[in-house]
Amino acid sequence: MKPRKSLLWLIPITLLIDVGLTVPATRYGSAFILLWLLPGLAWAGLLAGRHRGPGPEEIAVGLGLGMGSVTVLTLLLSYIPGPLPVSALLVAANLIILTLALVASRSPLPNPGFRSSDSRSAPDPCSLSILHCSLFISIAALFRLVYLGYSEFQGDEGIVMVRAARAILGDGQQLFYHQKGPVEVLLPTATWTMSGTINEWQARLPFAFAGLLGVAALYLLARHWFNKRSALVAALLLAINGYFVGFGRIVQYQSPVLAATTLGLLALWHWSEGGARRWLLSGAALLAFGLLAHYDAALALPAAVYVVGRRLWAKQSQWRTWLGDVLGAGALALGILALFYVPFALHPNFAKTLSYLGEARIGTGGPLYNNLLPSLPLATFYNSAYYLIGVGCLVIVASFLSFHRLGLLLPTACLLLLILQGPIGQLGALNDVADPQVWVGPVLATLLAGILLSPRSSGASRAAWLWFGAPFLFYYFLVWDPRTHVLNAFPGAVLLAGHALDRLLHLIPPPLLQKAPFRWRTPLFQKAPFRWRTFFRHCSLFIDHWSLTLLLLAVFLLLAYHPYLMFVQHNPEIKRTWPAHQPTLYWRPDDEKPLFGYFGFPYRAGWKVVGALVREGTLSGVYASNEEQEITDWYIPGAERTYCPNPEWVLIAHNVQDEVSVPRAEIETSYDLWGEVRVAGQPKLWIYHRGSTAAPPQIFDVEDHVTRFDAHTTPASAIPPPPSDYVPAGYTLGDSVPSEWPFLKSDCVPSEWPFLKSDCVRLLGYRIDTANAHPGGDVHLVIYWEALSPMETSYQVFNHLYDGTMWGQRDGTPGCGLRPTVLWEPGQIVRDEYTIPIAPATPPGDIPLLIGMYSLDDGERLPVRDPSDSIQYEGRRSDSISDAIPLTVVPVR
Repeated sequence: MKPRKSLLWLIPITLLIDVGLTVPATRYGSAFILLWLLPGLAWAGLLAGRHRGPGPEEIAVGLGLGMGSVTVLTLLLSYIPGPLPVSALLVAANLIILTLALVASRSPLPNPGFRSSDSRSAPDPCSLSILHCSLFISIAALFRLVYLGYSEFQGDEGIVMVRAARAILGDGQQLFYHQKGPVEVLLPTATWTMSGTINEWQARLPFAFAGLLGVAALYLLARHWFNKRSALVAALLLAINGYFVGFGRIVQYQSPVLAATTLGLLALWHWSEGGARRWLLSGAALLAFGLLAHYDAALALPAAVYVVGRRLWAKQSQWRTWLGDVLGAGALALGILALFYVPFALHPNFAKTLSYLGEARIGTGGPLYNNLLPSLPLATFYNSAYYLIGVGCLVIVASFLSFHRLGLLLPTACLLLLILQGPIGQLGALNDVADPQVWVGPVLATLLAGILLSPRSSGASRAAWLWFGAPFLFYYFLVWDPRTHVLNAFPGAVLLAGHALDRLLHLIPPPLLQKAPFRWRTPLFQKAPFRWRTFFRHCSLFIDHWSLTLLLLAVFLLLAYHPYLMFVQHNPEIKRTWPAHQPTLYWRPDDEKPLFGYFGFPYRAGWKVVGALVREGTLSGVYASNEEQEITDWYIPGAERTYCPNPEWVLIAHNVQDEVSVPRAEIETSYDLWGEVRVAGQPKLWIYHRGSTAAPPQIFDVEDHVTRFDAHTTPASAIPPPPSDYVPAGYTLGDSVPSEWPFLKSDCVPSEWPFLKSDCVRLLGYRIDTANAHPGGDVHLVIYWEALSPMETSYQVFNHLYDGTMWGQRDGTPGCGLRPTVLWEPGQIVRDEYTIPIAPATPPGDIPLLIGMYSLDDGERLPVRDPSDSIQYEGRRSDSISDAIPLTVVPVR
């Protein structure tokens, strides 16, 4: 067979895309294609070999490998000191594409033995598969791409984007402060580096693309595990799943995790069915990429281990050969993970991350919980109750398929106990049982074990049950606060639901048309070309059972309309106007809206108007707002924010999700409405200015300012500038790392070393107003702190007018109680304000002002080091000068 050289077309296309990067109008599109499409196509060619074109599996897995390889490459470049160079990323991306294209054109013929032992699971290319793919991809794209840029960045998105900006500018430590995997920061980092500027839909597009890839991968996997009809049902159910729709529309890790884990399982299954070693390596690399995105990907490992062990068990005579391949793939995965997690484990923020995951998420009141009912209010906000009931019922049906005769007693008993958990829980409460419903988890774990051990379970069904059961049992019964993390159970759940529905449809008797005499049947079917007869034969169920088809279509539309209302359409913004616009078509078990856990719901307040006004100098001064700081930091980084009384400006957004308290009564009496921001003609944000304003409020339409704002969203513009007009100080609180220890990146010492303190903060400077400094008066002080290391203790700030006698004192949590030190991150500058009362008996004269920090737990103060001190390391650190900063002298008159 003559070798094909078709992949060489990638070389001129890549060069053309490089040229497109130089044109502003095509720069983003070229960056997206260069980073997220062309490397994947090159990987697909390598998987397919030179004797045939890439098939659907090769293209899907290749795109996943392309996304993973570019992300890992960006991670490595971020470790290089200094800003992330565009040229380095450009050259590296080109080398990946060109190298893979050349290698693929010379690679040998791959092993074509990817066929399942079940004849139904052997996918054959036909018109029906193209129809299926077009259907679910179109539906998934509708829910993930339409109005993708309508919503402004939400809280966690703002954090990710600011981290990406800092990483591009050279702060590689941002990845270690994130307390998750680095992928959700690295994706916008790579895109932004190439595109130069970025807006909401541009930042979200790689994540939406990963979501589409995850849906396609699930379809391909289900075709091999079950059949085409099961795969179509599973893909459609996942395409409209509210969790994945919401997270597929924002800058978050869930979509990359879905794509990486599903593609990893697909590649491993390919290998387990006789595929070449390259599929094993691809599966291991993809699962490692998923773990770089988030720890949730670890919940797919039980299914992956089973798939790999399945081939080892089937080929026991060759287990030594296969074991070597498996160990090599494992080493590859560990090597990829080590690129991030080894330096992360050595970083001071690692201990804080473990503490957060162990206490705030998993909890300390276990070891068992029951989140089935408590999670329903949030689950029925993302998905309709009908969707959850339907998928749940089909999963229950799937659990019965693995048993026969007496074995059916096990799922029956578990189902009855599940139904009766409410009455049993009430009975346990009457008998003073602490948590009478924690037994549900062990019962369902027993059912899962029975399914896995049942001889009637196929290898594919065992893998699907492991993929569903591991995250289901973990997040519903072992985690105290799972929130939206329960979404990890849904890929496996929809696979089982599609399989169960397919088996139920097989129970329907043959339609009347199939029983009719041969001469009554439509002659067109018999005279059609062979490929059309094949198409009609595969579609016969949907052609003949037209009433059933209409019924299933109606049910699907009912289920799909809910996520469309909640996430795609935005007039009205249902979540932000709840319950005024609550969909009456969909019943919910609880009318109350949960307090937390909302992501991806549409909302636009018009913050780009404020950002443009601040950039132009129209708005200047300190502001307060009812919106969380993660959002305002992105849209108005050039302005100082305070949480204390009497700011110059107050910005009030409509229907804020996580609202910050602002003094509404003071606004009504001491502030005038200066401006009003409108979205689609509706007022959404109000700008108040302290003092009286004779002019009427100005009206701003956000549509007129979007382009101006987006044109300036460079990484440098996204970083808040340092404050100006303050008295510099430079004192350091805590213990610094000796300069002889260059292997530590942080300016402070890790808490794992008990002989040194872990927390460290620098006093940049201050502003002080002594106009009212008289006996019985006060002093207004503004302090600027800079965190140098992650804080594990919530320190209080003390401000003392002290000359041997305490003449004035004000202690408090920084930021008027709303910026505790445990939330500070290295590099952040925190504005901290205090009004220090002066005792009426204070004698006139100059009184020293001392400030510092102390722990509320034991009252111990952080030691202070003068900026002129230098560290001398001779087995011990240098002594600090004091435990208080002699800030200035206050003249009391």
